[in-house]
Amino acid sequence: MTAAPSSPDTDVVCLGESMVTFRPATPGPLADVPSFDRGIGGAESNVACSLARTGHTARWISRVGTDGFGAHLVTTIAATGVDTASVQYDPHRPTGIYFRTAGERAVSADPGASAASVVTAVSTAPATASTAPEAAVEPVSEVVYY
Repeated sequence: MTAAPSSPDTDVVCLGESMVTFRPATPGPLADVPSFDRGIGGAESNVACSLARTGHTARWISRVGTDGFGAHLVTTIAATGVDTASVQYDPHRPTGIYFRTAGERAVSADPGASAASVVTAVSTAPATASTAPEAAVEPVSEVVYY
């Protein structure tokens, strides 16, 4: 991918993949959730959007599929004031999506885990007198990438 050079007025250029994320409309395991709310995820675009919202000029460089999810990402990110002119549309690969539970984000012990893998994380920290019982064990979180 060849990106256009940033202009001198661009404060930050963020480069990387963003994905459409689906979060359950109600709490519970992914297998039991009847509907999902759509959003966007990706550290690079999240940083660019946050900077643009606070008055900085930011550019996001990436590649998305030529599908509705790619269009949603670019439109949503551009709506925050981020320059998306360098985003390319790939007709051969779909835009990435992922589903996650409403609980805390999961932590993968295997950064090379394959697509469509389920990652769960449970805190096993013992409860102490100084911690509330509900804070001792975090809810199990599921994340499935496609």
